[in-house]
Amino acid sequence: MKKTLALVLSLVMLFAMGAVGASAEGEVVNVMYGGGTPESMDPALNSASAGSNIIRLAFCGLMGTQVVDGVATQAPEMAESYTISDDGLVYTFTLREGLKWSDGVLTCALPILFDYIARNEDGTLNVVADDEARTLTVTLANPCAYFLDLCGFTTYYPVKVDLADSEGAWAVNPETYIGTGPFRMTNFAVDDVAAFEKNPYYWNAENVSLGGVNAYLAEDSVAILAAYESGAADFIESMDPAEFERLNATYPGELVMGEQLGTYYILFNVHKDLSPEGK
Repeated sequence: MKKTLALVLSLVMLFAMGAVGASAEGEVVNVMYGGGTPESMDPALNSASAGSNIIRLAFCGLMGTQVVDGVATQAPEMAESYTISDDGLVYTFTLREGLKWSDGVLTCALPILFDYIARNEDGTLNVVADDEARTLTVTLANPCAYFLDLCGFTTYYPVKVDLADSEGAWAVNPETYIGTGPFRMTNFAVDDVAAFEKNPYYWNAENVSLGGVNAYLAEDSVAILAAYESGAADFIESMDPAEFERLNATYPGELVMGEQLGTYYILFNVHKDLSPEGK
C-alpha cells in the first residue's frame, strides 16, 4: 500500500484523493496525527486540529469535501442540496433520504450553532426543521460568505443529544460515540489508540474502501516519523521541518503540503514591566 507523509491535509481528504486509499478493499490503516490524546473529541468542545482529525472519522456535517480528478472542492455531505436566498440570509438544506447514525438509527433534523445565525425573540436560534420535507432552514443575522464552509467544520457536526454530556466524556466511549461519518469507534485508550471500523450506515459507505483506521495517539514527532519509516504507520501528520529535505529525497512524492484556512497574528509586548524577568 502506498504510504503518505502529510502536513495539514486531513486523512479523510487523503482517502478521497487516493493517497492512502491505494489500499486493498477492507484494509485497516494505522495513522498518527500527532498532538497526543486530544483534549476533547466532542465536535462542540474540540478546539484543536488533533481532535478534529479523529472527529472527522466518525462524524460529518451538512457540507463536506468532494475530490474530482484530484481537485478538492466543497460539496453537500449530509445535505443532498441547498439554496441561498438573494439577500444571502436564508439557507435551506435538503437532507439526504434515509440518513442514519452509526448505530443504525435514523437521524432527525441537524442542530447547528453560533452567533452567525439569527435568534428568535425568545433567544432560540432561527433554525426551522421540517422532518417530512427533509429540510433545514437557517436564517443568518448577517450575510456570511463562508457559512457553507462552517457547515463542513467539525464544530457544526450533529451529535446525538441524548448521549452527549457537557464534559465530553461520551466522546471517549465507543458505545456512545455515535456519529454519521464513514467510520465508527470500536476502542479508545488514553495515550494509546482510537480504533475505528467502517460504518455500514454511512450514506456513502459503498465508496469507503478501508475496513478501519487505528489512530495512534502519539505526541513525540521523532517517534512518529520513526513509525512511518519502519512501516508501522501508513500516514503521519507531524514531523520536524528540518526533516523535509531528507524526506523529499528519500520518499519522492510522499511528503504532501496542503492548504490551510486560518488566521495568524503577532502580539507585540510594548510594556516593559510585563516582560518575563531577564527578557
